[in-house]
Amino acid sequence: KGQFSAEPQKEGKRIISKNTSKTIQQLMINTVEYGSGARAKPDSGGAGVKTATAQTGNPENLNGWIAGFFPAESPKYAVAVLVEKAVSGARSAGPVFKYIADKIA
Repeated sequence: KGQFSAEPQKEGKRIISKNTSKTIQQLMINTVEYGSGARAKPDSGGAGVKTATAQTGNPENLNGWIAGFFPAESPKYAVAVLVEKAVSGARSAGPVFKYIADKIA
């Protein structure tokens, strides 16, 4: 079983620059606003996502993935969704991401 600790976590070591982090964040937001992640867009607050379709060894059996954060400009939550036997990450997992974001927001 996991344990809860109320102690603040130690600050981690930065592995990419703040500028690179902001660039990646904006690219993920653009995926929702203008790209393949449109189906993941929450009703309010926006989001940033990365979509993916993974092969499983059977061309008829793909896994759809989406991972992202919301709200877009001041992220509070990160969510990853896997849908087995999917059409694609954007088409299959995107609406699930949206559903989760809308319920939490």
